[in-house]
Order: sequence, then structure tokens, then C-alpha cells
Amino acid sequence: MSSALVMSSTPVTSRVVTDKKREASSPFDDDDYKKSRLCSNGGESYSIDIDTSLDYAKVTLSDEQLKKLNMLVKDSLDNQLSSLVSSIVSGVIDGLKLKITALESDNAGLKSSITGLESKVVDLKKN
Repeated sequence: MSSALVMSSTPVTSRVVTDKKREASSPFDDDDYKKSRLCSNGGESYSIDIDTSLDYAKVTLSDEQLKKLNMLVKDSLDNQLSSLVSSIVSGVIDGLKLKITALESDNAGLKSSITGLESKVVDLKKN
């Protein structure tokens, strides 16, 4: 029996197993701080209820807060979309202007060729 060395296309990594858990902490991890966090908009502050007992953040906003958030997001997206559309349209228009200029130049050249050919036809008819 012979043994062959087989190469894998995926890299093999080794893991170091430890029983120690590492935690990054911050003064902002304090549950009391999270619960008292404020959302400010235009000088007006609203308290936001954040439930930190879950593994994920559950935020409760009032209807007024949701409307203001909706308006802010909509305005931001409208501005971004308008800017994006303007830059795309501007690029397309610039490209079309270049094509128009090239076509006008080609058209002028063709008209000159036609004029030259017509004068040759007239000359040939005279002879």
C-alpha cells in the first residue's frame, strides 16, 4: 500500500481553545445609561425606552418619534436619490452631446463629399 499526499483547495486553520472568555466593556454598556439614553432632534429631546434584558435591542418609539424619523430618513434618501439621478443624467447628456458633435461633423463631411460628387457629375455631363 502506498500513501498519497492530498492537497486541499481550502486553507486549513488551527484554533486555539481556551476556557477564558474575553469581554470588551465600555461605560456605555451600563444598563442604566442605556435606559436613560436620549434621542435629540432640532433641540427637542425624547426619551427612548430600550429593553436591555434581551440579547438584542428593542427600542420603543412614539408615533411622533416615528413620524420624525420617517421624515428625516425620507428627506435624506430624497436628497441622495436626487443627487444620484442628477449625476447620471449629467453624464448621459455629456455623452450625447459628444455623439451629436461627432455626428454633425460626419454630416458636414458627407455633405462636402456629396457637393464634390455632384460637381463631378456636372463636369462629366459637360464633356
